[in-house]
Amino acid sequence: KMRDRDPGDVDALRAEAITLARLQRYADPLDSARTLADAAPADLQNHLLTLSLLQRTGADDATVLAYADERLAAAPGDPRMEAVRAVALEMTGDRDGAAAAAERAAESPGTDAEFIVVLEKLLDRLDRAA
Repeated sequence: KMRDRDPGDVDALRAEAITLARLQRYADPLDSARTLADAAPADLQNHLLTLSLLQRTGADDATVLAYADERLAAAPGDPRMEAVRAVALEMTGDRDGAAAAAERAAESPGTDAEFIVVLEKLLDRLDRAA
């Protein structure tokens, strides 16, 4: 495993998680993705990858939401983690909750371009305007 060489190498962790996911070995990339999310907690894509892998491994709704809640609790007020929560709510079928979380995230100033793109796509899927 790549992370055995340098467990903090974010690029190697991301590459490992994506490669294993493409091979449909979901348990292995989920572990890599969680490690990646811990190593770079501000990177929104890492959290979205982890949520996607949780879904692919058949995690129940409570597990998906718990992941998002943990991230939000670790960074209260961070609009990126509110967006992670919104995506988790959407994944679990709570469109109204997802829209409310996405709208809270959209109210926060100082976000980056990646965040705006993720939020716009989410709001589009939820038929909401930013």
